[in-house]
Amino acid sequence: SADVMLLAAVELRAHGHAAAADTALAQARDWLAARPSADAASEAHRYRVALVSYMTGRLDDAQREFERLARGATGRGAAGRSDSLAAAAVSGDGWDEMDYPGYLGAIAARQGNREQALRVDRTMAGVKRPYVFGRHTVWRARIQALLGEQQAAVALLREAFGQGYPHGHTLHIDLAFESLRSNKLRAGLTML
Repeated sequence: SADVMLLAAVELRAHGHAAAADTALAQARDWLAARPSADAASEAHRYRVALVSYMTGRLDDAQREFERLARGATGRGAAGRSDSLAAAAVSGDGWDEMDYPGYLGAIAARQGNREQALRVDRTMAGVKRPYVFGRHTVWRARIQALLGEQQAAVALLREAFGQGYPHGHTLHIDLAFESLRSNKLRAGLTML
């Protein structure tokens, strides 16, 4: 399935096998494109398509899809969650509607749109719902890392752990934190 291919891709990339990761992503994209139209219309399918676009650097495509997903959020409430393996593969956590604006902020940062990225950062900073456990703060850390603000990203990761973020063991596969992995600023964040 696409989830397994995405998981393989992020692990391969995190361990220095970029060409093999690209192959796994191409296989995931092809598998998703071959799904029946009933599957292709689902939110879960569109989320996976957006993730593949994000991971392959097709940021305009990813942005369009995440914007559509954000507009069509089903109103499960901000607490809507899923334990999608695809989401866990890319961000180390199950899917949450907070991911839509989070990815839009990360995309803006990757595209060099600092103002838009910081707007999302401010929105995430204002999240007040219960049981977030630092998820919003990890999104802020991703955005700051992608903007090149490594010290701020590390500080936000530490803050997220203080808020109870339980998925630190998967941060080594997170595309947003690649810039932190080889930097001395990661001291104390050995999971990167």
